[in-house]
Amino acid sequence: MDKIEFSGKYLSFKARLIKGLLPLIIILVWIILLFVERILRNNGIKLRGILILLLVFIVSTVIAIAQSKNYVTSVNIENGNIRFIGYNYDNKYSKELDLNEVKVSIRFQGKRNVDYFLEFKAGRKKFLINELKNWNYNDVADLFRSFKTAKNEKVIFDDEYWLDVMEKKAKGMTSYQAVMSKGNKNAT
Repeated sequence: MDKIEFSGKYLSFKARLIKGLLPLIIILVWIILLFVERILRNNGIKLRGILILLLVFIVSTVIAIAQSKNYVTSVNIENGNIRFIGYNYDNKYSKELDLNEVKVSIRFQGKRNVDYFLEFKAGRKKFLINELKNWNYNDVADLFRSFKTAKNEKVIFDDEYWLDVMEKKAKGMTSYQAVMSKGNKNAT
């Protein structure tokens, strides 16, 4: 089998961490501005409010660091193996696994503007592709199909549906437009 290679954009650990923390920071600033007057008027609420905000920030920072720690920038499929190339913090790593030991699934996050990513699992090891939206959706869909082809597995209907939605998002559609256009030829 020929070597098949897919790549996403590189983001430093600092950039990944900021990308993970930015929504939290915006929400915390909004909460602080919304409740600052009430907090200052009532000393009992002031201390509890500050402690709760501090606890939420600390827990969220720990989660953001854990999610930003490992980052895959390239995937190669060749000779019955799959190689994940990426960064642990800012240190480059490469992990090669037997294709037969690895399973892939399509995951998504968000409600209105949904983002899609791939989750590769082999035992306790997990590799996420496009979790930080650094890959082109066409490449993500092609990677999924190439992986299934290399393993001689069929792409089931549900996965084919989500791959089609990803490809429409790559063309600039919103998640809503991509989902609604699936069965409606006049929607596109």
